[in-house]
Amino acid sequence: MPFAIRSALWFWLHYEVYSHDHGKGYSDVAGVTNRVNGGNMGLSERQEAYKLCEKVFL
Repeated sequence: MPFAIRSALWFWLHYEVYSHDHGKGYSDVAGVTNRVNGGNMGLSERQEAYKLCEKVFL
């Protein structure tokens, strides 16, 4: 698990994924998805996961 976390953090920093996360919540999901995989592949699943996380954590 530590290696998975480290590799995810490396990717986030190396490819500046954070530059697409403006703290706006749900509306940032599309920008981050595009940055991670160069398109909208999996966007609907990520949006649903974000909605679930909002219910759990907010």
